[in-house]
Amino acid sequence: MSPTSWQFWVIGLSMGLLSGVGLRLALIRLTTLMGEPEAVGSEQAVESIRLPKLWPEGLAIALTLALLSWWGATPTFFAAVILLTTLVTLALIDYRYYLLPDLITLPLLWLGLVVNLFGVFTDLASAVVGTVAGYLSLWAVYHIFLRLTGKAGMGHGDFKMLAMLGAWLGWQVLPQLLLIAALSGVVVGLALRWVGRMGQEQPLPFGVFLALAGVIQLLLTA
Repeated sequence: MSPTSWQFWVIGLSMGLLSGVGLRLALIRLTTLMGEPEAVGSEQAVESIRLPKLWPEGLAIALTLALLSWWGATPTFFAAVILLTTLVTLALIDYRYYLLPDLITLPLLWLGLVVNLFGVFTDLASAVVGTVAGYLSLWAVYHIFLRLTGKAGMGHGDFKMLAMLGAWLGWQVLPQLLLIAALSGVVVGLALRWVGRMGQEQPLPFGVFLALAGVIQLLLTA
């Protein structure tokens, strides 16, 4: 769909705004569930993530327009908007609370399998293998790290999030997802320690970097 057509802007802005409002409502609900009664309003919920007030709508519109310019108003585009909005939501939750709720990851995992029942991003077999391989790969890393160091290097929510990405994008992209997430996590972690914003024992929310990897891979898929 051409960015010069009025249909492009109507669909892109409306879907982006809808996605942004959904993200804002998720943040409001989240702050309530996580016991932050002082941040139950719209602006307070956004401020609790420590980002500009209008960023949910702005980010959602920008990313939605990018997806629309590549895929047009196709089933792939609408599915991609759902996945992208979910990834941003999960990244913010993990950033703020070090938590990746099953309430989000598991339904989206099943939705990814349903979407690929129709071959939207990959075939169903690749999606199923991606789900299993995504979970088991981080499960194995977790237990190896635990055995070697006596510490848990990540949470179980990370296993489920990678399984969710495998369900949506297929097993073929799992190496790229892990590489992008690991490299970006190392770079950000080193930078934060260098500027004194992060202690040596302070963990990084790996779900943030899995979400970043998912967004990048989704855009590359286009």
